[in-house]
Amino acid sequence: MLILHRSVRTAVLVAAATIATIGAAPAQVKAPTTLETPYAQSSASIDNPTAATQMVWQHLVEIPYAGWLQMKFSGYSLPGASYVEIRSFKDGAVQRLDRAMMKNWFPRSAYFNGDAVLVRLFAGPQTRGARIDLAATVVGVSPIGNDTICGPTDDRVNSNDARTCRLLPVGCTAWIATPNGLLLTAGHCLGRSNPVVQFNVPQSLSNGTLQHPPPIDQYTVTQELAGAGNGTGCDWGIMLAGTNNQNQTPLQRQNAFFVLRTVAPTANATIRITGYGSASGTRNQTQKTHTGPFTTLGAAGNCSGNYRLQYQTDTTGGNSGSPVIDDATNQAVGIHTHGGCNSSGGGANSGTFLLNANFQAALSTLFVQLAHAPLADTADVVNNYVVRSTIVSGGSNISSAVLTYAVNGGTPTTVGMLRGSGDEYSAAIPAQPAVARISYSLTATDANNNQGSIGPFTFTVGHSAVLFSDDFETATGWTPDPGDNAATGRFERADPFASGQNQPEDDNTPNGTICYITENGLRGQTTSQHDVDSGKTSIVSPTFDLSGVPAGTATLEFAYWLVILTQLNDFLQVDVSTDNGSSWTQIWRDTTTQSAWRLASVTIPGTYTNQMKVRLWVQDNPNDSLTDCCIDDVIVKTVDDNVAALTANTSTPAIGTTVNYTLGAAREPNGAYIYAVSLASAKTTLAGIGTLDLAPPIVPLVIGGLGGTGTANFAVAVPNAPVVRGLTVYTQAVVSGGTNIVSNLWTLKVQ
Repeated sequence: MLILHRSVRTAVLVAAATIATIGAAPAQVKAPTTLETPYAQSSASIDNPTAATQMVWQHLVEIPYAGWLQMKFSGYSLPGASYVEIRSFKDGAVQRLDRAMMKNWFPRSAYFNGDAVLVRLFAGPQTRGARIDLAATVVGVSPIGNDTICGPTDDRVNSNDARTCRLLPVGCTAWIATPNGLLLTAGHCLGRSNPVVQFNVPQSLSNGTLQHPPPIDQYTVTQELAGAGNGTGCDWGIMLAGTNNQNQTPLQRQNAFFVLRTVAPTANATIRITGYGSASGTRNQTQKTHTGPFTTLGAAGNCSGNYRLQYQTDTTGGNSGSPVIDDATNQAVGIHTHGGCNSSGGGANSGTFLLNANFQAALSTLFVQLAHAPLADTADVVNNYVVRSTIVSGGSNISSAVLTYAVNGGTPTTVGMLRGSGDEYSAAIPAQPAVARISYSLTATDANNNQGSIGPFTFTVGHSAVLFSDDFETATGWTPDPGDNAATGRFERADPFASGQNQPEDDNTPNGTICYITENGLRGQTTSQHDVDSGKTSIVSPTFDLSGVPAGTATLEFAYWLVILTQLNDFLQVDVSTDNGSSWTQIWRDTTTQSAWRLASVTIPGTYTNQMKVRLWVQDNPNDSLTDCCIDDVIVKTVDDNVAALTANTSTPAIGTTVNYTLGAAREPNGAYIYAVSLASAKTTLAGIGTLDLAPPIVPLVIGGLGGTGTANFAVAVPNAPVVRGLTVYTQAVVSGGTNIVSNLWTLKVQ
């Protein structure tokens, strides 16, 4: 069923502008003149029982006389392959927001030219509850007012430097710095709501109203990594942008960046400023550039050191954050932040020199970046544990990378990481007997002696047994604590919906929908109406049995979403009880904010009983914060040494030879086993057997039994056929005794 809506809102868009000068050196921000108006429209929840994606709702948003338009959302649900499409009536620009992209952009859309957009909802095949909730429109109107420049005339000319971008809604300039793709701007341009950067900006309308590039050239600012706004010479900001609707970063699409230069310009050197300063008519806050002489480098502002660059290069409001470019090298030496020129040709504009000590200290932690997928728990006691990381540096080449690990809290060992293809580095932790708990971290250094590190990470070697688990998809008896006293925001079991950054749209369970959330709220409510206030709220597990489990070997794992805004004096805490809830012991607490699902793992200390409970609780007390929390996928597990080790006399057999295997599972004497092979490796779960590392088709070759010591020896012949030469064959065994135990992989490369 297609639901079509159309509404036209007639508005007279009138803007009043105030020209304010702050001291002798005004910050050069030029926020575009905008009008935000409530616009409550919802598709409601719509099902699609068909096998194809269907457009199930559309709505025309039209604001007469608007120069441009942006939509704001209050909620959404995009199950499966569902998505929202927004199309400009003026130029046909389209933004497509699937679940992942909506999480990136929520609660706003890209900017669209013209006074009308069509919002359409597409429901994926066989999905239920697709929904989009519109909340407001933000429209651009004609600006009023002028800005001064250096000298009697504005000498800037239009330019198209691919490295610079317009920063909205604050009205600043930003630019791509370093091969890492970080964005630099002025510190006083940070801290604004819903920032977006725009590249390849078109000319404005003749009355100065801004026009916007298509969504492929617009990116949300996902992180403001560091910054300071302490006046001239002490004003800088570092940001990171997300991806566009083609999943490209600004660096990937623009394929250009500024090299950072920390050598001060010489007297009268040519300084170029390229940015999005205000102007009259079609050039208003579009990219323009100008050159002028460098004048001085000196001290100013509220930070020590000679970090204030001064130059007589034309700038206006909107140029804050522009790169200060040494024209001879085309490299950036500073960040433009303040005006100061006058129409008679005196004074100077100012920026922050990139040698600023605080700026450099921030870069030292940001420039060397390491990406790593942490190692998971494993029952493999035979093969080494290979740690891989992608490592890059914005300042220079990586000069060294090391892996530091410790086994069971012992003395740390450091080994060098070797560079492979591209930017991937790797090192191995030697195989360990069960049970072992291994912690490790990674550190890299570049040629400028900048360092970056990640970790520590931990994983366990041994057989993992799940003793209690709950994904909350069905009600299993979790209860509130009798001492709960929060006025609002108490935990409830529900399908969450997005509420700004405070709450997720989806639970954490793959293919699941339900979690515990601190009050889902109602459509149209603000976050502050349903967050945790004036007390605490808890969930208490059903009783579970850990009797017989060795003390201190059980681990509690859970997924959580925790946001604490305004005051950071609240927390999420986990307690454990061994006496069915009569008494409690704290085992974990977190006070950090992150608008994302996170995983926690904590050892349950002490001696266990058959009356175990866990309690998770969050508080806002005193009532001075916006505090929200979600809990999902609670697991209690233990790790023991009931593992199976598969080894062989060779891993490179020749055709026509025999591979002699030994299979050991000391805690499964007289158990049965199956030996199987595959030509590919992938996680595959087989009912009644377990999860193997063999991809289908899986061929069982040997079925036998272990001896009284839990070992078996068997031989497998390699066909004497040239066709198998060069094959990689993955082999694995499953032992069945008291429980099913899956061995490690043994990989053969046939010669």
